[in-house]
Amino acid sequence: MSAYKTISDFYSEDKKRTASVIKNLSTNRYSVSVKSDSGSTFSALFENIDDAEDYAEGWVTHSDYYYDTERNK
Repeated sequence: MSAYKTISDFYSEDKKRTASVIKNLSTNRYSVSVKSDSGSTFSALFENIDDAEDYAEGWVTHSDYYYDTERNK
């Protein structure tokens, strides 16, 4: 059984896009759970908190530009 802890929450200025950084206490890995302005949700896994929080902040502040740039690295 895994235990989880919410580390931080991020919101867009209009509060339509959200992201939460969650730590899995069993594995010490991080996930980012995001919700788009249309209501779609998904999550992404990260090995460290810095990458997880950067992703979460990028999700709510930079919209599609951030993800197109990240995808093409």
